Amino acid sequence: MSSLLENGFRLRPVSTLTVELPLSKSIFIRKLVLQFLNRQPLTAPDQQAAEDIQITYYALSTVYQYLNKADNAFTPIHVGDCGAAFRFLMAVLAITPGHWLLTGSERLLQRPILPLVNALHSIGADIAPTADGWRITGQPLHAQQIRIDGSESSQFVSALLLIAKHIGNPAIEYQRSTQPSEPYISMTEALIAQYDQQGSCAIERDWSAAIFWYALCALGGAQQILLKGLTLPSLQGDAIIAQWFEELGVCTTLTDEGVVIRKNGKTLQYEHQLNLIHNPDLAPALTVMATMMPIRLTLKGLHNLKHKESERKTNLMTSLTALDAPDEDTLIITGNDSENATSLVMDSHGDHRLVMAYSLLALKRTIAIAGADCVRKSYPQFAEELKKIMAS
Repeated sequence: MSSLLENGFRLRPVSTLTVELPLSKSIFIRKLVLQFLNRQPLTAPDQQAAEDIQITYYALSTVYQYLNKADNAFTPIHVGDCGAAFRFLMAVLAITPGHWLLTGSERLLQRPILPLVNALHSIGADIAPTADGWRITGQPLHAQQIRIDGSESSQFVSALLLIAKHIGNPAIEYQRSTQPSEPYISMTEALIAQYDQQGSCAIERDWSAAIFWYALCALGGAQQILLKGLTLPSLQGDAIIAQWFEELGVCTTLTDEGVVIRKNGKTLQYEHQLNLIHNPDLAPALTVMATMMPIRLTLKGLHNLKHKESERKTNLMTSLTALDAPDEDTLIITGNDSENATSLVMDSHGDHRLVMAYSLLALKRTIAIAGADCVRKSYPQFAEELKKIMAS
């Protein structure tokens, strides 16, 4: 289906739409890690699950398979381009008896990891860099206190929280005033508490994927959309879009079937500002949406976008006009709602969030997205859902 996005497509406005969102990969991945740490069977994802979930499942299954092997050869544990699996398994393997080679894609191995490695070293972990990843000799560890610099990724803190019970429940200290994506840390804490109380945890539908449909609705691509199975309140920090979009022309109603969003009829103000320090995954869709609306949107808190699947801010600046970046932390988008007959080819740069964001442009022109298949990382059914509103 992703070939439809690569070959060129146009979207047609509709009055109503029903959408299947993927399961939250952030919650599913944490659940898998908790199951492994408690030596319980892993919940097998179905074939429609996000690629990151499947990567984590197969990586942990491989660790299970080689837990009791006799030799000292390092077992490769490949986590592809999944940042969560990379950070979480770094901590998990450090306390899992055996010899492990944690590896992944070239881009993944360039993404930040040293603060987590240094924190694990401080409590005696045996972790060493190699040309193709990290060699880890797992062993029992114990700590009373761990300090971690989480300024580059909240996943460093979450990784330590996930293993905390197994290393003596140390106090984990990080600088909250500079901590990005802190709602993900709160999510991790809530899921651990759920798991400890119930032996499991519920998996929600994905609010990070919902941003595309909110933006589509704001742009007039649909007057009303049912996002099946989506829930409020939510453990996911990106659920804040329900609040933010009230000022961007979209209201949210919780129903028995899920969340219904619709145009709210409010007069749109020209100036808007949002701080994405805790919600960086929303930046691409908000940026593209704002270029197509008669508003000026200032996005703050973007300094960590360079550490994602691609250098997102740089790629957005290169691909789109009407953007200004006065500093590393800020984007200012001055948009308009005029039609454009010119066809356009966009490069995904292997980034699933850019694929979804650039797809919004198809409301105004024919778009082709090179490398669109990477959207499987978080939303395998995305192209299938878009097909419902593709112009014939």
